[in-house]
Amino acid sequence: MNYLMDRLNLFKYQFQTTHTTTMGMVEDVDDVFWYSVPDGLNTNIAWLVGHIILGRYEHMLVASGLHKELHVEKLSIMKNSELFETGSKALMRAESLSKQDLLEDLVLSYDLVMSIFNSANDSSLDELPFGEFSMAETKGASFSWAVQHEMWHVGQISLLRKVLEISSDFKWVKRLNEIWRINTVK
Repeated sequence: MNYLMDRLNLFKYQFQTTHTTTMGMVEDVDDVFWYSVPDGLNTNIAWLVGHIILGRYEHMLVASGLHKELHVEKLSIMKNSELFETGSKALMRAESLSKQDLLEDLVLSYDLVMSIFNSANDSSLDELPFGEFSMAETKGASFSWAVQHEMWHVGQISLLRKVLEISSDFKWVKRLNEIWRINTVK
């Protein structure tokens, strides 16, 4: 098998697997646990999902420069983005967005980012990112940061699942295997 791919397809693959992992970790969580804040952790699944969506917005959609033409105002989180910023003390107010709203925004933000990847070319990854949020020097570095940022928070979600004793059937791992098969060349 040949596992080499250009950078754009690598970012696309990484984002597909990251999104699949994120969805797998949150979509089966009962509503009763969605806003639970275990002692000593100062976070909950709702806040982490909102923060992940905001990270996608800032480091992928804005950095690409396409956030306005992609109509990101469709993301319901944009009306409450301050709730999910780093350092916000809004864990309890995160309930202003329902689990369903956040899951829909998670899927919509995925679709918006994938539309960027599907219309971009490899050389565009070397361009300067747009927006004030990006810590990166290029769009590609900003995309890479966004994937790393999301997986770091997925680790926190995994910890919350463990502390809250939320079991999983890990059916989402099959979806990861499907993505792997689609993205490898024989």
